[in-house]
Amino acid sequence: NGVAGHELKFNDRQLVGSYLRVGFGMDGTWRNFKMRQDFIASDKVQMEDDITASVVVPREQIPGLPSEYDTYPSLKISQNCEWRLFQRPDEAIHPGYDKQTEKDMSESGLFCSNFQPIKPDEMKDLTEELYFWDLFTPDMQQHMKDGAKGVDNSICSAKPRLVEGKPTKNPRYLQVRPDV
Repeated sequence: NGVAGHELKFNDRQLVGSYLRVGFGMDGTWRNFKMRQDFIASDKVQMEDDITASVVVPREQIPGLPSEYDTYPSLKISQNCEWRLFQRPDEAIHPGYDKQTEKDMSESGLFCSNFQPIKPDEMKDLTEELYFWDLFTPDMQQHMKDGAKGVDNSICSAKPRLVEGKPTKNPRYLQVRPDV
């Protein structure tokens, strides 16, 4: 869950158990499932909605290619040109849970939609709700403090826009690609 914990060792070897949380139970507790022992987690950069530029060039115009390309008369060169990724931060409504979203949304230059615009005096009230504010990461806490001192509206990762009095189920933001 992103919080420092303890480790279990046997014969001086760290034992690692990997669990996957899939939503919440009816009572609000996490639904955890044990992963296989050979499971190795990895970071993934979502690229399915990417913007790619490509060009087809004659093979002989590209010096230094390995011999396996000799049979091709031309080659297609592609490059992902998107530097922002479309994110749906569903778990960000739980303060402190989605640490990456809180970091992203606390940085300048954010483009987001369906988050409630919060006036400085309202943001100040949120920073004084310690049971709420204390759960956020330091990045979002600083962002909220800055928003409380500012003159313009700001946003909070745990406050999606209200539609007909209810939080929207469709918050979005553009994340600067972590791999560039």
